Amino acid sequence: MNVMHIHWLTCAWLRNLTTYKAKRVAAKKGTLDLSSFMCCLPASQSLMCFSSGFELLKKKADALKMRFQLMLREIQKTKMAMSQEASDAFFSLSQAQYAAGDFRHKVIESVTTAEIRLENRIDNVAGVKLPVFTEVETSRDKAENIGLTGGGGKIQNCREKFRVLLKALVKLASLQTSFVTLDEALKVTNRRV
Repeated sequence: MNVMHIHWLTCAWLRNLTTYKAKRVAAKKGTLDLSSFMCCLPASQSLMCFSSGFELLKKKADALKMRFQLMLREIQKTKMAMSQEASDAFFSLSQAQYAAGDFRHKVIESVTTAEIRLENRIDNVAGVKLPVFTEVETSRDKAENIGLTGGGGKIQNCREKFRVLLKALVKLASLQTSFVTLDEALKVTNRRV
């Protein structure tokens, strides 16, 4: 190697180093994409960065897949339980209608505000934001006097059965909404891996 060749290699190395430093400063300021200065790294360092990025994506995909399977089992279990709860609730409704007569109008007139409201919060799983619905109960002393003369116990039983059914429906809606979001995130992550 002659002196001119060594000088050229040193200048090229310094140019790469200053370009790398300038791009790194710009990336910290948020004015440059982080992936654009990977070309300025030596091959061994860029290979290490790529392999660690691949490992992180693989861990994320595994965590999402595990949560996906768990959520799928939970949805199946909730649907199976909900079919029995719906059957019980509608059977208790027919019992209450037989015992107390047609009480729909009394219930509709006595309700002024909702007894159960939904609250939306976000659950974070491996950087994926999943919506979760929870029910919040408000006061429930408005409709206690319906059917005191005839079939009051059956009406209260019907009310409790439908309350259980409503909680199961909220749980199922929350699980299915999160499931759709998680499915999309899992597809995107698997595409990147």
